Amino acid sequence: MKKLIIKLALRATLLGPLAAYGQSTTTPPSTPPAPPSEAGPGIVDPGHPRVNEVNGREENQQDRIAQGIKNGTLSPTEAAHLEKGEARIEKQEAKDMSKDNGHLTKQEQGQLNREENRLSNHIYRDKHNEQPGSASSGAGPNAAVDPGHPRVNQVNHREENQQDRIAQGVKSGALTPGETSRLEKGEARLQNRESKDMAKDNGHLTKQNKEQLNREENRLSHRIHHDKHNEHEAKK
Repeated sequence: MKKLIIKLALRATLLGPLAAYGQSTTTPPSTPPAPPSEAGPGIVDPGHPRVNEVNGREENQQDRIAQGIKNGTLSPTEAAHLEKGEARIEKQEAKDMSKDNGHLTKQEQGQLNREENRLSNHIYRDKHNEQPGSASSGAGPNAAVDPGHPRVNQVNHREENQQDRIAQGVKSGALTPGETSRLEKGEARLQNRESKDMAKDNGHLTKQNKEQLNREENRLSHRIHHDKHNEHEAKK
């Protein structure tokens, strides 16, 4: 009887650690925290009301700029300048948010709104001034069609189409302010080149002038398509 008790005790001693090893528990994976909200026009997050308010204003400003590009009340130079300002505001918003886990303080919200107010005034001024390149000028997307200048009309029509594509990209968010600014600078250069060419030939374009402008429009068209379809981290 004593030998049996000793055997049972030894067996329990040997099997105990193995049983405990087989019954090890696994810690359930923790739920990752929700990602912080983002800066930019149109982005809404119920947990970030100050961010939402600023983003809503940015979206409204972009809509106004897009409308100005579309109807010609903003020249490419003006649009490029405005979009550069919008890009600076969005960059500042993102920087402020990174310091507070995706939130904005009341002071930061107030500062961003003051900057948006200044930009809003610039948008209004630029859309209501008399900018060269409007419908009264012979060069540019909003110039009146003149049957006596077929080459000019063709180039102007292409410029108008490019501006419509840019405006659509601004409106939809497919183009960031930085991308829009660069594209509009390119369009401004083209219109300036067209005006200089026309000034040398009494308001006309030579065949060579027209071909060169169309080659430049082709390059700009490719950039518009690229920027509207890339995966930019600042896009919605």
